[in-house]
Amino acid sequence: MNSLTTYQENLMTLNRFTDEKEISKHILNLKEDIEKEETKRFHIELWSSLMDKYYKSKDYSLFTKPLNHFIYFEGGRKYIYETDRVLDFYNETGISFQSRELLLTTLSQENMDANFTEIPPSSIREYNDHIYGNLSSQIMYKMKILYFGGPYE
Repeated sequence: MNSLTTYQENLMTLNRFTDEKEISKHILNLKEDIEKEETKRFHIELWSSLMDKYYKSKDYSLFTKPLNHFIYFEGGRKYIYETDRVLDFYNETGISFQSRELLLTTLSQENMDANFTEIPPSSIREYNDHIYGNLSSQIMYKMKILYFGGPYE
């Protein structure tokens, strides 16, 4: 036996109150339209809020100097980085804005690097994923220790 969909259950409930099936269907269609609009508005507001927090984390410095957020490494071994100074994005998502940047860099470099080298783009991406993945993990670990007393998984 198949279970009823939410629409079907709601339609049955409304049909108990009125014999006009078209009115019940119209009410449910209005309900669906309202829910779609509310969901759209919610996601737009969430995206706007997250991006606002992301850019503030990226641009703002408590020490009135540029944040050394563009992370680099020496010889693929020694990572030099700072933790996020503004924690709004981190507090909202649980992710450092720098980790997001590293992910976007890893994903976007395939096209750029493929034009300038004989190395297959997949190998470049795999190497960058390894380097940036380790760096991102170190940043997240340090942030959890500095700001929250320890790494909690």
